[in-house]
Amino acid sequence: DSATTDCRVTDDLTALLNPPARRGRPPKQPDVLQDTDRKRGVMKSARSLLAKQFPEPEWAIENLIRRGKSYLLIGPPKEGKSYLALALSVAIALGGKAFGSLDVTQGISGYLCLEDGEEELQERLRQLVGRDIDDVAGFSYADDWPRVDEGGVDDLAEWLRKQLAKVVDQDGQDVPAGSGPVMLVVDILQQIRPSTGNNGKSIYQLDYEALAPLTKLAHDT
Repeated sequence: DSATTDCRVTDDLTALLNPPARRGRPPKQPDVLQDTDRKRGVMKSARSLLAKQFPEPEWAIENLIRRGKSYLLIGPPKEGKSYLALALSVAIALGGKAFGSLDVTQGISGYLCLEDGEEELQERLRQLVGRDIDDVAGFSYADDWPRVDEGGVDDLAEWLRKQLAKVVDQDGQDVPAGSGPVMLVVDILQQIRPSTGNNGKSIYQLDYEALAPLTKLAHDT
């Protein structure tokens, strides 16, 4: 009986692993993704890259800040990041030199002062330009702003469009659009991040989601 049972089990396993061919239509084959249905990755050579000709970069601040780009200023807390960002913003509004040596293309600056109050911003501005605030006619600020997913990017785009219509020169006169940069500083990024929770996302993912619409705005304008 034991031998008979073993044979039956073996026969059952054989039938399970090797089912008989089905009659009628052959089994449907899985769809194969055609080459034309997807974007294909293409590797390029260093030689082809080095042979390309690109336009010379347009610098807002020589060898430091390019026009149409976005940047992150990162460092430990209370190390002067806000003061540096403000100094760069004022440098654009004033023109001339930054740090005493870097050529600056004069333009318009917008500064989102979302962490420090107006009193501290005023003190820092006076340290940078003295009490004659008329010298920085191209500088404007806000101490409150919607988050990027609550209309903040749209409001920035509207502000940028208005600023691109004019640029103020060193004598306070309007000059044609496009002749100077428009610099926007967000201090700090945390204050305009999307309002949704992190949902287990990494810091990199959260930074990317906050910066992506701002980077696109900088590139498009």
